[in-house]
Amino acid sequence: MTVKEKQISILKDAKKYIYEKINNKFKNKLSVLLYLNSWDPSTLGYSYLKWKISSEKSFFWFTRRFIKNLLAVRNYQNLELYNYNQNSRCTNYTTLIVSWCKISDFDEFGNFFDRYFNCDSKKYTNIIWLLVSLDNILPPVLNKDIIIYYSHKKSILSSTLFATNYFFKSFKASLINKKSNSIVDISPEKIFAEKISEIVNELNYKFTLKSVIQPYEAQPFQHAINLILKKAKNRINLIGYLHSVLPALPTDLIFREGAPEVLFVHGIGQIEILNNFLNWNINSLKFTPSIRYKKKITDSFSDSIFLPYNFNDSKRILFELETYFASLPDFNLPNMKIRCHPAKASSKKHIKLVRNINLLLSKYIKKFNINIENKISIFIGATAAIVEALERNVEVIHITSDPIFESHQNLIWKHLNVNSITNYTFKYSLIKSSSYIYLGDNDDTILKLIL
Repeated sequence: MTVKEKQISILKDAKKYIYEKINNKFKNKLSVLLYLNSWDPSTLGYSYLKWKISSEKSFFWFTRRFIKNLLAVRNYQNLELYNYNQNSRCTNYTTLIVSWCKISDFDEFGNFFDRYFNCDSKKYTNIIWLLVSLDNILPPVLNKDIIIYYSHKKSILSSTLFATNYFFKSFKASLINKKSNSIVDISPEKIFAEKISEIVNELNYKFTLKSVIQPYEAQPFQHAINLILKKAKNRINLIGYLHSVLPALPTDLIFREGAPEVLFVHGIGQIEILNNFLNWNINSLKFTPSIRYKKKITDSFSDSIFLPYNFNDSKRILFELETYFASLPDFNLPNMKIRCHPAKASSKKHIKLVRNINLLLSKYIKKFNINIENKISIFIGATAAIVEALERNVEVIHITSDPIFESHQNLIWKHLNVNSITNYTFKYSLIKSSSYIYLGDNDDTILKLIL
């Protein structure tokens, strides 16, 4: 079976698995085992997808990941709200946006700029923002329409007691509930989903919201928010924006209960994949020029080696990269810089990979030419940046350690030309520009979604 045929087979099996669980009234719709992530090896859903769906890894590999997942439960006692009571006197909020933030997203006056929706909070008086902090650094000043959900450090003893107590309560519940099991109920993602959905429910009770908008990634907490709001007495528009690009193997975006009622997508090709392969109703999918990706940017996508958020098998990556360099004539590439994923700048394994790639760049220094003007970049592992680079007319070389999970294939991605350089290295080109990302103008904002 070819790589692209295997991908189609995995999608079919993943859909069957999800719908069997739902049809059997699987109690935990927030389970991380329904979030079949194909792009982040650090997640339990990825491990489960490997073990149960694609049968590529052993039960013991999954068990090792599950144990790490259990240890992570300790961190979920520490979640706290910042600025939650400052908006208690306001009554004019009609829309809630649930998004992510970092300290660099705030100005000195406490206003927030959302990178996913390309908008400034100060421009809207009827929106309340619930932001999940990615760096747990709080701004000293914050406007009353912004709430931050962050992790506050507590003692190891306190966190361990919390995790132990949660473990036994979940295990006891699993013995009573035959449609559930302990592995589901101990998911850290489930804890977070339950907590944040209750906060959203309280906000709706306080303000009687008309719309809730999320930069949709099909994460369990996003489904939890939609599920709890569907039970509300007031009618709420549940809106999602697919702010990035679908993964090469988009198992996590399979439609299921808790998905938004309307999903805005910035590419007709992505709408086709959602409808044809992931069971989304075409009437719930709405095209919009990209709110996040703009025609005019200051940062170039060319002449770079991009590292992903996470990766496996660095030896395979380095072997493929060296094989590619060795196959080229001298002075055939522009000088290249390494660009680590911004969220992984301090990751030890990323730092080590950067160091080893730099050694390869020095070894094959004759392959590079400062005077070459053609736009080309090399992408490693699973990353949405590949499609953006193609839409910006950059030649793309893609090195994978797992081509079934990481490579784009034209049975799913019908608007791509895919050429295999090796079994792990691919060259892509777009058949037609703007197929997957219709780059937006700089004045496009979230207002389009609200209207």
